[in-house]
Amino acid sequence: MPNPFGPQYLQQQQRQMEQMRQRQMEGAYWEEQQRAHRDEEERLKHEAERFRQAQRKAEELRRRHAAGKISDAKFRKELQSLALQDASGAWWSVGLKSGEWHRYDEDHWTRATPLVLSPTAPAEPRAFARATPSRQRFEPSHHPFRALFRFVFTLVVFGALGWGAAVMADSARLPIDPGLLFLGGLVLGAVMAVLRAARAYRGD
Repeated sequence: MPNPFGPQYLQQQQRQMEQMRQRQMEGAYWEEQQRAHRDEEERLKHEAERFRQAQRKAEELRRRHAAGKISDAKFRKELQSLALQDASGAWWSVGLKSGEWHRYDEDHWTRATPLVLSPTAPAEPRAFARATPSRQRFEPSHHPFRALFRFVFTLVVFGALGWGAAVMADSARLPIDPGLLFLGGLVLGAVMAVLRAARAYRGD
């Protein structure tokens, strides 16, 4: 009589146990994925609601300000307090004049739509490396005085550097005309001053 627990039987049982373990692992994996997906959906809903609440409060502030019930200073202060930081670390605020959302990019605000408020929000928000805004500036505007300050400051700095280089070259008796060094510093300073002033004027 053949042994029912021979090598073939044991191998068959081992294969069945391996298949069962594999199915259990796959089932646990998909359950984990579904749970993570549900958690992400809940998080996105919660974050979207935060933005909607802030937008509703901003609209109410705009109505009260338009009706003359709150001052300009209070309106600006209350609107600044509604700034939000999303899950990726980006800061958002409602524009002072437009009433639309703006995202803080490095050192200025850019008009944009929060991903959680877009018609098809992704499962994972796009990452933004953003610094915390040191102050609120809700919409880009022209800044002529800032541009003038940057122009003069940059020109003076490069002029001083050119002058210093000229003095050092003259003291060291280098075969370089000190006047050319000073003039080169002024020319380079003028170019940089124009570029920095243009950025300051645009509000960058």
